[in-house]
Amino acid sequence: MSIEAMKQALKALELALPDLHGYWKEKADAAITSLRQAIEQAERLDKQPTKILSTEEVLNSAGFYKAEKREWVGLTLDEKKEYLAQDFGGSRADAMDWADKRLKEKNT
Repeated sequence: MSIEAMKQALKALELALPDLHGYWKEKADAAITSLRQAIEQAERLDKQPTKILSTEEVLNSAGFYKAEKREWVGLTLDEKKEYLAQDFGGSRADAMDWADKRLKEKNT
C-alpha cells in the first residue's frame, strides 16, 4: 500500500471515529495506531538512499552464490617430478592436459 493510500485510510478512520462505539471504536483506534506507525515507517524508508546491488550481491544475499577468495594451489614438488617423468610422446597438448587436470582438481 502506498503512503498516500495509508494517509487516506487514516483520514477516513479519524472522520468516522466519533460515530463509532464499543467494539468498532476499539478496532478503529487500533487501526489508526497501526496506520500511523506504518506511515511513519514507510516515510523513513522512502527517505533512505537506494543502493543498486551487483549480481554477485543479489546472489549472495539469496544464498545461491558465495564468492569466496581462495588462494591458488599449485603443483607440489612431487607432482612436478611426476610431470617431468611422464613420457607424453612429444605431444605438448597431452602434457598441458595433464597439468590442467591436476590444477583443476586442486582448485575447484
